[in-house]
Amino acid sequence: MKQVQAKFEIPEEFKAKVNHWKGQHGKVKFLDLDSDVKMEKVTDKEEGKEIEKEVVRYIPGKVLFFRQPSRQEMSAAETLSLNESGETDSYKKAEKLMVDCYLGGEMKLDEILKDIDAYMAVANYCLYNLVETKNVNWGNC
Repeated sequence: MKQVQAKFEIPEEFKAKVNHWKGQHGKVKFLDLDSDVKMEKVTDKEEGKEIEKEVVRYIPGKVLFFRQPSRQEMSAAETLSLNESGETDSYKKAEKLMVDCYLGGEMKLDEILKDIDAYMAVANYCLYNLVETKNVNWGNC
């Protein structure tokens, strides 16, 4: 299957809010929920000949915005998500991060928490993409 990347643009109605959030929180991240990329064939004329080309069409979903959590929030999410045997409950951790870091978007937080499909997608995003990790190379001196 061919992989395609499409450029995401923040919807016009959120640009001012995103700038405000950046001023308050620093990094602002987004999640485009249920977006899609379609390959379409179009006929084009080049040098007098009709040729068929594949073009990428981006179909936007619902945009959600998050801020990056602090180390204290990460620690609290980890602590609050521990079960009786001392293991981390990933969904509790994700939900704590989701609730703490959600800024706004085209779905309200309570809608996300009630919709299992949205919840699973956002929970996964909060666990694995909300905090960027740096690439590190280890070596011996």
